[in-house]
Amino acid sequence: MVGELARRRGFAALPVSPYLVLAIAIGLSVEDLSESGGPFLGADDVEFGEPVFVGATLNAASRVVRRRESAKRPAWGVVEWETIGVVADAEVVRFRRTSLVRRRDEH
Repeated sequence: MVGELARRRGFAALPVSPYLVLAIAIGLSVEDLSESGGPFLGADDVEFGEPVFVGATLNAASRVVRRRESAKRPAWGVVEWETIGVVADAEVVRFRRTSLVRRRDEH
């Protein structure tokens, strides 16, 4: 059932909060990118695209865009990923996230 506010704004279905979409996309990327790593340092450059509606399937893909050594922790590095979330080939969210990860050569 579509809420009255959603209907007045021209939506045929109930939209999902973009911030929930962002949280789910971050969660989808954790297993691949940082589950065995260190702390999540934040998300930047968040852009929301098409609206997402209840019942949609969200997919996310990420790629490394930058990495550097940590200035304060020599056994760690800072990695930045760009993640794009899509629903049915429509981009719904794009962001960059940064994490602290243990360097492989320091094990």
